[in-house]
Amino acid sequence: MQDETLTKVCTKCGEAKVLEAFHAKKGGRMGRRSTCRKCEADKYLALPNDVKKARAKRNHEKHKGNAERAEKKKTRDRERRNTDEFRLQLRRRRAEDEEFAERERKNKRKRRSDPDKRRREYDLATQRHKERYAADVDYRNRVIEIDRLRRTPDYYARLRDKYASDEAYRARRLQWNLEFRIKRRENEEFDAFMERMEAEAAEWEATNHTTTEEET
Repeated sequence: MQDETLTKVCTKCGEAKVLEAFHAKKGGRMGRRSTCRKCEADKYLALPNDVKKARAKRNHEKHKGNAERAEKKKTRDRERRNTDEFRLQLRRRRAEDEEFAERERKNKRKRRSDPDKRRREYDLATQRHKERYAADVDYRNRVIEIDRLRRTPDYYARLRDKYASDEAYRARRLQWNLEFRIKRRENEEFDAFMERMEAEAAEWEATNHTTTEEET
């Protein structure tokens, strides 16, 4: 609530803006930089391309020698982006700053036009999901419950219709099933892992069902 009421004057454009319009700075006045995010972005965009490349290369070399620190920073940034407060700030900034919103739309279109990058991002997200699913019992139970709630008769009817009408989807499903059977046959650890997950899911569902009956 404090960031929404306090304002600060940008030393470059001279406008009074809320604190969230300024990047954080530990030693700065009110804990923020003296110039706003928009002026910082305009300053960076005005730089020549060779200067941008040199700066990016310097930052890459700086973090290359400390992979652990870089990974921790990625984790912190990912956790910060997955908060309701950050999403609210992002929506407010998109509404107030049209140039920022347009840059985000361009970056989004660029990511969608690069299938290899989208595939890498998907594989990374899938790997994180698998690791968390195996280590976090609460997360695994939530996933199981959400999957159970969405598997209604309408859900299966839509799947059957899509399987019958969409040839590309049918081919993907057949390929997934084949790969899963091969992986399960060749990897005993994976087979044991799947059996353990199924047993835990059945145990959790039985416990949850018993608790629900007792409450009713």
